[in-house]
Amino acid sequence: MIVTRLVSNDAATRLKISRTETKVVRKDDRAADFFRYDYLEFSEPPEISMIAETVLSTEVYSARTRELVWSAQSQSFDKTSLRDIVSAQSEAIANRLRRDGVID
Repeated sequence: MIVTRLVSNDAATRLKISRTETKVVRKDDRAADFFRYDYLEFSEPPEISMIAETVLSTEVYSARTRELVWSAQSQSFDKTSLRDIVSAQSEAIANRLRRDGVID
């Protein structure tokens, strides 16, 4: 029997604010005009990123003796959806079980 449980799940968001740039445009060449410049502002939208860390614990028990046969903890970084976490962790755990000779 294989049992996998969630040990921890931490997530944080990061906001990167971009710099605003200004372009000065002269309207005309008249010397007496106090409002002869236009100021155009350009800025990129802020960038939001999510950082996540999920830790799972997997244990394999013998169905016959009910004793613990194998156990491991696995970590997943920067997965933003539950589907991505489950997919990546399932594949990693299955590969490790095969490599350790627990399953074929």
